[in-house]
Amino acid sequence: MPTLRNKTTAEGIIVRWKPHPRHNRPSTYQVSPRAVSFLENLGYKVSQPGDEVTIPPQICRPLRLLGDLYFESGSQDDVDLENQPSPSYYTTSTLSKKQLSQLRSYVESHPSYIGGLREGLENELTDLPGSEDDTDIPRPRLEPQSRSVRYASDGRILLPEPFYIGKIDRISNNRNAIVSTTEQREVNLGRLPKSVVGEWTVCIEYRGVWTMCLTPQLWSDGYRSDAREYIGKLEELTGLTGLNRILNIQRRQYHKDISDAEMEVHVYAAGHGLGIAYYGEWTIIIDSELVTTGDRIHVTIEDCYGNVATAIPHRPRDASGLSVGDQVNLEVSKFGQNFLVGTCDGELLVVPRETEVTPEEIQVAVTELYEKYAIGTVQALDDNARPSVDEDIDIEGEMTEKYPGIPVFVPEFPGQSLAKLKLPVATVNTDSVSVSARAFQDQNLFTGDTTITSPIEDWVQGSVVLHKYNVPVLVPGVRYVPGMSVEARPKKFEDGYVEAEFEKFDLPKIPQTFGDGIKQGDSKLRAGEYTEAISIFTATVEMTNLDDEPTNWLDAVLHEILALTEFTLTDKSIEEALEVLEIRIESVEENGSLAESIRRTTCDELNSYRLIIETTQRLQEADQVGDRSEATAIRSQAKNLLTDAVEYLANLESLSGRERPHWLIKDQLKRTTDEMLLLSPPVKNYLRRLED
Repeated sequence: MPTLRNKTTAEGIIVRWKPHPRHNRPSTYQVSPRAVSFLENLGYKVSQPGDEVTIPPQICRPLRLLGDLYFESGSQDDVDLENQPSPSYYTTSTLSKKQLSQLRSYVESHPSYIGGLREGLENELTDLPGSEDDTDIPRPRLEPQSRSVRYASDGRILLPEPFYIGKIDRISNNRNAIVSTTEQREVNLGRLPKSVVGEWTVCIEYRGVWTMCLTPQLWSDGYRSDAREYIGKLEELTGLTGLNRILNIQRRQYHKDISDAEMEVHVYAAGHGLGIAYYGEWTIIIDSELVTTGDRIHVTIEDCYGNVATAIPHRPRDASGLSVGDQVNLEVSKFGQNFLVGTCDGELLVVPRETEVTPEEIQVAVTELYEKYAIGTVQALDDNARPSVDEDIDIEGEMTEKYPGIPVFVPEFPGQSLAKLKLPVATVNTDSVSVSARAFQDQNLFTGDTTITSPIEDWVQGSVVLHKYNVPVLVPGVRYVPGMSVEARPKKFEDGYVEAEFEKFDLPKIPQTFGDGIKQGDSKLRAGEYTEAISIFTATVEMTNLDDEPTNWLDAVLHEILALTEFTLTDKSIEEALEVLEIRIESVEENGSLAESIRRTTCDELNSYRLIIETTQRLQEADQVGDRSEATAIRSQAKNLLTDAVEYLANLESLSGRERPHWLIKDQLKRTTDEMLLLSPPVKNYLRRLED
């Protein structure tokens, strides 16, 4: 078992581990401060010199791949990402479910969890409990004070993978420049001019391949041309952003010593806890997890190696910098799990995160000052610069017009069709204000004997959604008839909506009998007066007692669905019509109050209608496709869909009082077949029977 140990001979934490059974003896790895804190959270603590504890090897592998376990020599071939362990490698370890979840969270929030490494580790950790984060860009847990540049016991500078720093030692027989890195290994940079021998450089290398010199001041025209071809692939593998920007850096000389200097620089590339900037002949490595490609920040130079320098972000020492209480508009350039980060006149400004808002800009007041960065929050703003608790605000997306720089954390609310939302402020956070409909309990807007009347706007998990005063209102147990107004009585308050109890549909006129309703509705349907037809059919459903007349009630529902679908086809789109139709078919299928036989027959009739519409959709797609073979394949799909529709129709059971299928479905079938080039035998036979 690997051993975690607090050294007695020198300050620091090490791990002794045999990564492969074939190794004769354990190797000694240095442990990064980030990993030491993580191991302590897992329960593996060695606080005093000489303390040691065994740890599972399943922890060591991802830490090694992320660079948190490292050799002073810089060697990296002891653990191979390509040779992944068995699927049960992690789950059969002594780690508890909670520890496995912590391990996965640690990996996914690591600054080096990018590029090819992310892809490889994702496959390894897929069976571990933890987050379901599927964002394209991982959000690391940022440690503003952390350092990624390390130093060996003999003073050698060590950069995190995939970066290397060293001196170009020689030109090989193949005319390639060879770097002797501070990790005591040789790296082939490709063909550079002979004049670069003796120069310090920074390079990146992805696991033995795809190496590139990051000091473009040394490049030849040929090297620049080659780099242009493969730099995109290198960005993808390493996860670094902005590498292509350095293609524009040409050979230049400022002839200026920058030792211990303070200056403002432009970050050209960033990743793995470092940023890369350029100043004349100088390449500057910025040691900070906070920097982002495109930032312009103030730095202090720490060390120089030839024309390569290391630096850290540093706030201006004079009165030109930020002060506590300053209110600023910050353009957010980086989203960490725990901080939003941006720059203000060259100073890094971080905003602690309490919610999941992702604003492009945010207004904050400065609360704390450190050497490298400042902290600001929304909470610290003046009262007139941000909303107050219980204040009703109009919300669009994550912002509010009255306070344009203040993000709004909006709780989940039913439906997505509400362009504007109006809710009271519940809390003022460090990074936003949160709103909640629960505050309406202390107001008179939705309380007492209030009954609200509003059109149905959306459908969410068996309930319709209304919008009243720009507030979502969820009403369970109501048929989905978009546009039809209902009356409901508020009963319950959640963060994102008000829940109400259905009272009735708001109908202008009720037919005297079931037969009158079907006759009047069909007349409007034939005339293309869909809104009137929907209203009449809905009224017919409401006047028909489900318990006493289940067949008539369900037939009225079918008419309502047909009219609603035809209206959506005409007024909106095929996609939206199919969505409405599928919702309503599902509602019929799940209605346990109906006998299985009539429920199945009605669903078969409606499914035939759905398949006919889908056939029309495919035919339209085929007409828009330029490739003949693709169009033929789509038409073949349409032919099969229509055959399936006819199979439903041919097996429909009869219904007393009405011929099946409904005349509207027959008409839709005939219009669709007229557009078909070839019909299957079942379709031809069914059409003949209709004509007889």
